[in-house]
Amino acid sequence: MVVTPERLNDIRHVWQVLLGLDRWDIRLNFELPVPEGSEAEIKVHDQYDQATIRIRDTWCDWTDEYATSIIVHELIH
Repeated sequence: MVVTPERLNDIRHVWQVLLGLDRWDIRLNFELPVPEGSEAEIKVHDQYDQATIRIRDTWCDWTDEYATSIIVHELIH
C-alpha cells in the first residue's frame, strides 16, 4: 500500500481506537520539525486529551508496515 498523508491518518485512527485512545484529539503534523534521529514525535498539549504527532519529512519513503510501527510507537507514549 502506498503511504500518503491520508494513509498515515488512517493508521493513526485505527490504532488510536484499538489502544483505547478514541476520546483523544490526536492530529498528525507534517510541517513542524522532528528532533534529529527521530522519525516522529508526539507532543501532548496543555489541554486535556489533545496531542500532535510530528512526522519527519521522509515519511513518503516509508513502507506501510514501517509507518504503522512509527505511529503505534508514538501513540503508546
